[in-house]
Amino acid sequence: MFKQYLGDMPILTVFGNHDALINGGVQFKKYFQTKQDKYYYRFDEGNLHIIVLNLLWDSQDFNREQKNWLIQQLESIPQEDIVITLHHAYGYASGYVDPHSGMLWYDIPDMINNVDTLLESYNVELDLAGHNHFFQYLINKNTSYGIVGQMGGIQDLDKDYTSPKSIWYDNTNFGFLGIDIYDNHLELNYKDQRGKVLYSTTINNNR
Repeated sequence: MFKQYLGDMPILTVFGNHDALINGGVQFKKYFQTKQDKYYYRFDEGNLHIIVLNLLWDSQDFNREQKNWLIQQLESIPQEDIVITLHHAYGYASGYVDPHSGMLWYDIPDMINNVDTLLESYNVELDLAGHNHFFQYLINKNTSYGIVGQMGGIQDLDKDYTSPKSIWYDNTNFGFLGIDIYDNHLELNYKDQRGKVLYSTTINNNR
């Protein structure tokens, strides 16, 4: 049903943890991928390079093959270009302790150590994730991090932990993140479902 309403609209997808449940990967590939596609890939538009990674819960999917592929991509991109990475699971994030499972839904050490540290070493401008159901903007070193998990669904509990990397946080609005792309910087606008800007910031090319 979903596929028929897309028409000719170009769409790129990021595999998430709920997509993978109950053999969901089969349906995901059917609607969004061809047989030869992987869950991680790259595309380029001028001096902008977007790299999509397969990270569902944490860095358990960040195996040697995917890591080596990512390093190869980052090393091949000119230093003056802009890089955005996309994946489902976050590294840095504020959050809460799940009252039922006791699971910690905030800064994930293995993601930070294995993924975020690598991105920072290559001066990636912006890393975007979902997983948590709120908006957040964070910065560590030269890399900005965005959590965009407010398109719909149940919003997360109020946070009881604030990441030391946090700049802005919102779990009261639904919406999306708009990115205006320029030759040497990005302009980010977190917007609610009606298009009202909730938070704006500029990311300069730091490579």
